[in-house]
Amino acid sequence: MIILEGPDGAGKSTLMDNLLTTINGVEQHERAATSTGGPVEDIFEWAEEDVITWRKQPFSIYDRHPFISELIYGPTIRNTIDPRFNKAHGVDLRERLYDRALIVLCLPPKEVARDNLGVHDQMSGVEEHFDSLWHQYNNLRITLSRANRRVFWYDYTRKHDFQKLGIVAQGHQIMWEKKRGYHD
Repeated sequence: MIILEGPDGAGKSTLMDNLLTTINGVEQHERAATSTGGPVEDIFEWAEEDVITWRKQPFSIYDRHPFISELIYGPTIRNTIDPRFNKAHGVDLRERLYDRALIVLCLPPKEVARDNLGVHDQMSGVEEHFDSLWHQYNNLRITLSRANRRVFWYDYTRKHDFQKLGIVAQGHQIMWEKKRGYHD
């Protein structure tokens, strides 16, 4: 699985469209939250069922995953988060996601992403908390990189980032399909 993460305005939707037309045999996974409607009801159950059934699902690209984005957007925008995300079972599932997925952190310079706000509708509170959201994703990028997780920092303003990501994503897809998500 490939998970696109990042704050609003970071280029996830454009990247999703480009990856879907570039990588053979991949599809867009249903979303657990939308920019305007927020998360689905029972978001923890959605995320839990999703990760547990990855071996049965087709190789997909996600526009965010609750085991990542909910820990950033929940407390920042809604001032709440389902406590199960931070209990042992939720942490175990998040670790499984980190172990198996390719996480693409879409993170152009903060000013560039901020300028993109308003191009599409956002959930209430996103513009007011944009700096915090951007910084939390940047901290996540640093943390995952230091932990040697499968993470790709994607900045659409950098020349050749899309070509590099395409190579990494196709390699990840080959390994995923060979081992159904179980990497050595």
